[in-house]
Amino acid sequence: MIKAEELTKYYGQKCALDHVSFEIKKGEVVGLLGPNAAGKTTTMRILTGYFPPTSGKATVAGFDMSSDPLSARKKTGYLPESVPLYMDMTVEEFLFFAAEAKGLKGGTIKERVKKVIEECNLPEYASKQIKTLSKGYKQRTGLAQAIIASPEVLILDEPTVGMDPNQVIEIRDIIRRLSENSTIILSSHILEEIAKTCSRIIIMNRGKILATGTPEKLSEQMEKSDKIYFELKGDKDKAAGIISSEKGISSCRITEDEKADNGSFGIEAISEKSPEIRSRIIKALAEADIDIYQMKLEKMNLEQIFTEIVKKGGTEKK
Repeated sequence: MIKAEELTKYYGQKCALDHVSFEIKKGEVVGLLGPNAAGKTTTMRILTGYFPPTSGKATVAGFDMSSDPLSARKKTGYLPESVPLYMDMTVEEFLFFAAEAKGLKGGTIKERVKKVIEECNLPEYASKQIKTLSKGYKQRTGLAQAIIASPEVLILDEPTVGMDPNQVIEIRDIIRRLSENSTIILSSHILEEIAKTCSRIIIMNRGKILATGTPEKLSEQMEKSDKIYFELKGDKDKAAGIISSEKGISSCRITEDEKADNGSFGIEAISEKSPEIRSRIIKALAEADIDIYQMKLEKMNLEQIFTEIVKKGGTEKK
């Protein structure tokens, strides 16, 4: 349903996308994950025909976005990061307008407006002016216009921005229901949202794809690394310096779990998978008069996996 082939985009001399390629099959819910300026929004704007790539090819619902963007747009619903809304319209008026703009006719319009208002939990706000809504409900209204024409492809840029935790959960449920009839690609920098909403993740940074796969597959990719937790007592900065300087350690941080009863503190480190590294660290800490209360291996969560993949990807570019 969605295919990107060597997409490259320059803004002047700045490269925002660097030969990005991926494919999303019918019925998939795929998340673009990355820090600010990773290239997520630029990718989505190319896929929606907002602007063309500098080079490369994008195909949506079987249509080439360069040669036949109008046909692709008819099959696509789009929720941009900044939702374009007519503030003086009521929610219902805006959705009637959106339905007509997307080519719906007659009784179909009324039927679809009623349905999307229900799907996005907006009945209470249908007769209210959009300018009176909270940011979260404005976002819901934007989502309602994106799905008004029952699109085959749904492109959502930061769909839960401005929403409270309960609203985020509701939007996740809506997206899951929509995936029964639409292929969905969404972007977010919120790791939990991507993990709980998407069947597959594409991690981007600096205009490149660094990794792709299910959360489980991405975890497997990081099995060559260990997350080590140390509980220590002594000079914090000295201990952190010893651990971070050890060959094979990619990151090291002092945690916030200082224990008042014995004055110990925690340090988390990401290391190559090697018992020898841990042995060398223990020896170096002991020689520096740092007391070791415990050392244990812990499972990496998605946030740590993301951080490590981005970090390694950035290092490879240098």
